[in-house]
Amino acid sequence: PLSSSPDPSTSERHLTATVAGRSPALTHIPTRTEPQFTKRDLVAFAKGDPVQCFGPDFAPYRHRHLPRIPNGELLLMDRVIQVEGEPWALDGGATLRSEYDVAPGAWFYVGGLYPGLPPHTALMEMALQPCGFLSAYLRSPLLGPPGDLHFRNLDGEGRLLADLDLRGKTVTNDVRLISSVRGQGVILQTFTFALSCEGVPFYEGESSFGYFPPEALRDRVD
Repeated sequence: PLSSSPDPSTSERHLTATVAGRSPALTHIPTRTEPQFTKRDLVAFAKGDPVQCFGPDFAPYRHRHLPRIPNGELLLMDRVIQVEGEPWALDGGATLRSEYDVAPGAWFYVGGLYPGLPPHTALMEMALQPCGFLSAYLRSPLLGPPGDLHFRNLDGEGRLLADLDLRGKTVTNDVRLISSVRGQGVILQTFTFALSCEGVPFYEGESSFGYFPPEALRDRVD
């Protein structure tokens, strides 16, 4: 969802998928006539000026390391319809609704032999990138200690609910911050996500993330 630099290859994932027959609890967010954040805003956060996306709070990060969402073809969200929650409020309950327009010839379908859901790695990015965006919107990186922070996806679980052909359609994702804990220079957060297409839920789950100072990752084992 976020990478420690504009290069998305530095992000890490661990998400298990199971099949379930139940429907996800979608977040009910009032529909806006215009998105709260456009694709231009998302690209600014991914690889440009974060102030253009989030405002002057992020001015210190114009020339500093900032965890970002992936850019280019790996950016699998097109707009944020609405965020319910206030910046700096990390007590849980903040929600976000985003959309992603799946191109008929999307890169993750090229060479595929099956016309259903895209590969699980693409589903994970569709699910988790909006979680990272909500985390940044809430100013999570600004609440850590002085200095650079690195963002890591720690664990999670995904449940496949339906097999849909998403090509040429719009995927909606409803995410919610469940918890956020700070201590010893580390921020740990948990989110839920619920993906649907044309009103049909097809993938849901939860995932945990962390912001870490460089020294906390120095002796880690992959």
